[in-house]
Amino acid sequence: MMIHNIAKMYGNSRLGYNAVILENVMLSYPDASVLEEIARKNKKVENHEYEGTVIGDSAAIRPNSTILPGIYLGEGAMVAAGALVTKDVPA
Repeated sequence: MMIHNIAKMYGNSRLGYNAVILENVMLSYPDASVLEEIARKNKKVENHEYEGTVIGDSAAIRPNSTILPGIYLGEGAMVAAGALVTKDVPA
């Protein structure tokens, strides 16, 4: 697992084996009421308490990306630089 020292992780995030998180990546943005509402709509779930973000084994998140609360990135998933991830990314 490699996590850049400028990456920000909030809340309950779980990282898989050999996951790579580069600079300025934000996981589970703090005080994300608007972002949580977007995630809730995309997942079509009402009144759901989000668990932490899950990053699968060998997944990679490129610089300047934001991963919304409760998102699941599957094994080997790749997130492009500058992406805003609003839905789960399967393996």
